[in-house]
Amino acid sequence: SDLDIDLEDGSVVKGDLIVEEPGGWNWGKEKSRKPRIIIGPGSSVEGTIVLEREVDLFISESAEVGGVSGVMSMDDAVRFSGDRP
Repeated sequence: SDLDIDLEDGSVVKGDLIVEEPGGWNWGKEKSRKPRIIIGPGSSVEGTIVLEREVDLFISESAEVGGVSGVMSMDDAVRFSGDRP
């Protein structure tokens, strides 16, 4: 899905990474799976990951993230080693 975010090796996000709540009244589609956010090895988010909806959040042990705010926190992130979660 286009909601997934996958930061490959060494990607840098200069500001905040914001995942907005889906808009509209598409009740039938709202039950879709959670987006996957993967912050890969060596990647960094210089700002905060701002989550306005629940996601499956994976952060590499070698990635740097300014923090997680919104409906989830850093404690909700799955840390992984290796290339992929």
